[in-house]
Amino acid sequence: MNVLTFDIEEWFHLLDGAIYSNSYESRLKRNTDTILEILEKHNTKATFFIIGSVAKQYPDVVKTIAAKYEIGSHSMNHKLVYTMKREAFRVDLQDSIHTLEDITGKKIKYYRAPGLSIHKEQIATFDIMAENGIEIDSSLTSAHFYSYGRIKNIPQEPFLIKRQGFEIKEFPVVSKYPILFSVGGYFRLFGYKAIKKMTQNSKYITSYFHPRDFDAGQPMLQGLSLLRRFKSYYGLKQTKGKLDKWLTDFNFIDLDMASQSIDWLKVPVVNL
Repeated sequence: MNVLTFDIEEWFHLLDGAIYSNSYESRLKRNTDTILEILEKHNTKATFFIIGSVAKQYPDVVKTIAAKYEIGSHSMNHKLVYTMKREAFRVDLQDSIHTLEDITGKKIKYYRAPGLSIHKEQIATFDIMAENGIEIDSSLTSAHFYSYGRIKNIPQEPFLIKRQGFEIKEFPVVSKYPILFSVGGYFRLFGYKAIKKMTQNSKYITSYFHPRDFDAGQPMLQGLSLLRRFKSYYGLKQTKGKLDKWLTDFNFIDLDMASQSIDWLKVPVVNL
């Protein structure tokens, strides 16, 4: 099972020091159009997680996406969950859901935390998700890189999160390899032959990309560390071509299609 998702945010919304400033030119529409063109070419569905503040600024972009694809919340202001108190998370989630529902007229039932940033100390955030109609989450991972979530020993496949009184379907972002080769930065790092081989050897993939991953012409932000500069800008010229080959060689589906194909009575259950 290969699941394709995109996190819709601006090119300067970097996690470790995200910048929100009107002094930067917006490249969101042109970069999102690139993604939509690739999906149209391959007749492939995907799920789009959108930041609420971005949706407010570019409602027409959101409407264009929602006309053909699933929409989910990627928070209101792109704050890492482990930096927020419970009530702040509730307000952020509610604001993002209301914003997206007002623009699209569709119920929002998907969520992904910025940076996959739900740690074991933030388990109660799943209660808040359920209270606000979230049915499917894709915020957990077994990776241990900077902001990525650190809930150990989660299943390496879709599973059910059970809490008192509710369940949430979880599509974790995981890999049988030491790196998450199916997400933007690491996808840019590896050559396509390596990506193809790792994909062939994987029974389950949930991938995600950002509009900036397809924008080789974006400006270089000042003040970044050498490591952050490398992670943010390496391989941008090749991403579009690699994604085009990936979608040619493998079939990808969105979260709704993936959920419908699973017998949820037979998946692992995690009581958090």
